[in-house]
Amino acid sequence: MSNVQDNWGKLDLVRGIPLEVTVIMGKTRLPLGALFSLDRGSIITLEQAADEPAVILINDQPVARGDVVLVDDQFGVRITEHLLHGEPVDNKFLR
Repeated sequence: MSNVQDNWGKLDLVRGIPLEVTVIMGKTRLPLGALFSLDRGSIITLEQAADEPAVILINDQPVARGDVVLVDDQFGVRITEHLLHGEPVDNKFLR
C-alpha cells in the first residue's frame, strides 16, 4: 500500500467521529432583572452588527467565519474565510 493510500485509510478511521459545531452570531450582557422580564416575543439585541461575519467553532476552537443565511426556513452559514490553526480571532464575541 502506498503512503497516500495509507494516509487516506487512516483518515477513514476518524471520519465518523462526531464533532460539536457552534456558530456565534453575537452576544450581549443583560442584568438579571432584564432577564427575568423576558417574555414570549421579547427581542434581545446582540452587540454584533448585522454585516459582521459569524464565527464558526468546532469543539470550541474557531475554524472559520461566515455569513448567516436562511435555507428552507432554517439558519445556515456560508463560509467566507477559513482560519489557520492558531490564528488569533479578533472577534469580541468569543470573550
